[in-house]
Amino acid sequence: MAQDQITAVTDLRGNIQPVSYDSALIETAVRLRVDRADKTDAGWMAEYRRELDEIYELPEQSRESAFVALDRRYFQRIGISSVVDECLAARAKVLSSATSIFLITAQSRSEEGADVTADGRLVIRVRHSSLENIAVFRDRLRRELLQAADCLNPAFGHSPGDFETLMPSEKERIRTAFSSLWALSARIRLCSEEMNTCEEELPLASMGCLARLRDKTLTALGLADEEKIQVLFSRMPDHPPTFRRMLEFCKEHLGSEKVSKGICILCRFPSEDVRPLAALPPELGRSLCVEFPHLQADSPICHRCVERQDSILNFSCKKGAHT
Repeated sequence: MAQDQITAVTDLRGNIQPVSYDSALIETAVRLRVDRADKTDAGWMAEYRRELDEIYELPEQSRESAFVALDRRYFQRIGISSVVDECLAARAKVLSSATSIFLITAQSRSEEGADVTADGRLVIRVRHSSLENIAVFRDRLRRELLQAADCLNPAFGHSPGDFETLMPSEKERIRTAFSSLWALSARIRLCSEEMNTCEEELPLASMGCLARLRDKTLTALGLADEEKIQVLFSRMPDHPPTFRRMLEFCKEHLGSEKVSKGICILCRFPSEDVRPLAALPPELGRSLCVEFPHLQADSPICHRCVERQDSILNFSCKKGAHT
């Protein structure tokens, strides 16, 4: 994907790398602003259209580069790059360790976010529609970059590979709960920063967002109230919980052994549907004992292993009938 690099204001960003913007995103952002311009934009919109008309008078081979240059200049003017610079500058101490920074197009809402790659690249993905409201874009970017700063902060101990050690039956629900918990941690810290920088009370929009994230996190963790989360966040905002502590917290409340009724003695997977061997149909129980002589009457067997053995037994019966 082609990238157009716009160098940010040096005194705001310190040693942070310049941002490379997706050229398609630049073009779309400018077009959206032009299409939705109001009377307050009349002056520079007229100037933009005049310059655009002038480009069409150029030789065809010169137009493409002129269009790109025009969009880049007006992209700076509509304020998106200024918002990006401001949000990056707020985390300059940590984000300066990023080896490069890219802002590219996200194809869906689930793709939006800021990620740090293994080699230290910071990649910010946004949908074109997310750039329509600068205030909303700024609010989301602040949280995404705070979490990106966590990834680059050795004290946080970002270790996504730890998810691969989870059992398949628990991985998705723990990952979902962890994402909500981490987002809540970031929002609490942002709200604290807002309270420290203004004499007024926390804006209602921030309070509402915080409340929604709290409720979402409680639901994901299956908790009735926030008492346990308050204990986890007791040293906030100065000392947020580390990656590993939040993961352990999620495992404590959502791990397979926590939500299951037992561990199957055959497949060793936790299950919400285990029965003792003695509770199975006699013929099925005898078949299992032939294959697994160590089984006892109280040995827990999960539904999947019961179905597997039942299929084997039925196949053997049908094979014997045709012999």
